[in-house]
Amino acid sequence: MPRVAFISTVDWSTFWPAFIATAAGVILGIPAGILLNTVIGRFNGRKAREVDATRLSDTLLAIAVSLDVNEAAFTRLQSRSPTAVVLSHGFDLATWDMAKTDVQKLVKPIDYRIPLAQYFEDVRQVLEILDELNSFSVGANSALASAPGIRDGISELLEKRIPLAIEKGSWLRSQIVELDGRRILKHPLDPLPPAAEVRPSSLDS
Repeated sequence: MPRVAFISTVDWSTFWPAFIATAAGVILGIPAGILLNTVIGRFNGRKAREVDATRLSDTLLAIAVSLDVNEAAFTRLQSRSPTAVVLSHGFDLATWDMAKTDVQKLVKPIDYRIPLAQYFEDVRQVLEILDELNSFSVGANSALASAPGIRDGISELLEKRIPLAIEKGSWLRSQIVELDGRRILKHPLDPLPPAAEVRPSSLDS
């Protein structure tokens, strides 16, 4: 039976150096790839934190301005004549409507988020009380025989609500401070937030 000669086409003098170089590249490449991914991940994380910090600062600045505007409106309302009809109030709710999503995402202390949301709800309720007061002063209900008594009751309710709202707004404003050109919250929050008031049942209807 004739022998078959197997002739190798591999040049072993170049194979082993190339193989060793490839293997070394793979072995060294895996840690290098992991290191590169780690560096990129940290960089992206740092950039994301910077973006969030800037956005939080802008949000807190807008809220601070809104709190100042509302405090001035509450002060004007508090000094009004008992018989005055308030048609132009000057309160700001639009800022909260725009900022509350960012507040929920970026403001970490829940003991700030809750009073903040309650405060703007208080502002909304005060505006509802004003509308009701106007309806018994110059609106459709003003012709009712019982209108003066109802109007006095609404005015009394308003007078009780305003100081509480001013106190809460003042506390919320005091927690926003500036550091290195950015607005941040005090940490920890100090002093504690004012106690939530008991709301009249008539406002729940």
